[in-house]
Amino acid sequence: MKRSLRPWIGLFLLSLTLYGVSVYVSEKKLLLSGRYTTTVQQYSADGGVWKERIEVDLNNENLESTVSIEGNGLEGVALLR
Repeated sequence: MKRSLRPWIGLFLLSLTLYGVSVYVSEKKLLLSGRYTTTVQQYSADGGVWKERIEVDLNNENLESTVSIEGNGLEGVALLR
């Protein structure tokens, strides 16, 4: 009985070690950072058109985003931060 458990215990320890290494590497090397931007254009039922621009800045653990909306039928420009 002990002999049949040895390979399974070895496999468990190997998988646990690989999992630990992968978590360590992903924490240190694969942090998302950079500036991401998207623009969405929408049409209203009244024929108006407006654009939404979303900007996201990711710097390690800091997140900053800006949403701006402009278009026909809107009174001015809204800037949400």
